[in-house]
Amino acid sequence: MDIFFELYSLQSVRTVLYILKTLKINHNYPLSIIERDLNNLFYSEFQAAQNEITTLLGKSSASIETIDSIFKINDPYYSYLLSIKKPIEILIYVFLLKYYFRVEDGFFLEKLQNDCGKYGVVRIENHEDINFQGIFYSGKFYYHSMFLPIYWNINNLSPLIKTITSLPGNNNIFFRLDDNLAIPSDKYQEIKHDAYAMFYGKEINLDDIRFPKYPSGIPMCVYDPKTNKKIQFFTTREKDGETWIHIEELFPFDKDKIQVTKYLHSIFDEQTKTFNHIDGSVNLYNTDCYKLRLSQKMNTHATEHKKIWLVEGNFNILDWGKLVLYYFDDYDLIFDAFTGKLAEDIITEILI
Repeated sequence: MDIFFELYSLQSVRTVLYILKTLKINHNYPLSIIERDLNNLFYSEFQAAQNEITTLLGKSSASIETIDSIFKINDPYYSYLLSIKKPIEILIYVFLLKYYFRVEDGFFLEKLQNDCGKYGVVRIENHEDINFQGIFYSGKFYYHSMFLPIYWNINNLSPLIKTITSLPGNNNIFFRLDDNLAIPSDKYQEIKHDAYAMFYGKEINLDDIRFPKYPSGIPMCVYDPKTNKKIQFFTTREKDGETWIHIEELFPFDKDKIQVTKYLHSIFDEQTKTFNHIDGSVNLYNTDCYKLRLSQKMNTHATEHKKIWLVEGNFNILDWGKLVLYYFDDYDLIFDAFTGKLAEDIITEILI
């Protein structure tokens, strides 16, 4: 068996990788930063994984030689780093991040708050408890989900978080909080990645947004011919004068891949011409479910559905547009959708 497959099968190792991705640390980060942040913030998780790695490698005297040979084939630079005595455990993490880690694995490691309710989210009463890296809640600091489009900038909230927390009125906001990604509040410190600064993200003027009106029950979309990605809009007319708007990003079918998509649901009150609900989720599809999803309208249930954030209250169309734009983080396609370029989606059966 591939030694790296064995290492990746260890839950403690996958948990560390999940933490690293949440901390915006990728395989190309300096090893010293990775070791520093794990030691300072997630020491117990780091040590648990270290112990299991040591145990696994200790079962065979050839393990380190095997790892080095894999490095030489796939990434000779890692072999060089190993030769100059860089920590093998950290090298294992960066290699697994680059070649093995799958974002969907983070879902199956979650440890949610007991008070998260059926939607898996908790209400954040004080908006000032939310900063650019996470949320203070119940004596802990929770780092933002890696599925949120967060660009760490010490002086600013990301556009999505800024919009959620600055909505006028008495809106209730909720976030998904994972205990795997939590540290005691008094341990929190701003993570600074020095030369590896995070791009903050651009802001787009949506003052002239054209509300996407189209017949109920007909899937509409905007499409990128370069990547074959599309974002699909689907509305349904519900009781009490409500219009439900469903939006989901869709990618080309790949029979060898579990597909992860962003999904957004919102409720528009036709009488007040305002929204009273919006939530951003992530859908996971196995091969069969995703093939079915691409072949049908937006009524196919995903293999896994996880709500990441939720706002309930009252907000206008412009703020709704900002939340859609910043959550999907695909400015070109969403801007097309808001400027009259939505077209009826052609649903075809996937025959592969």
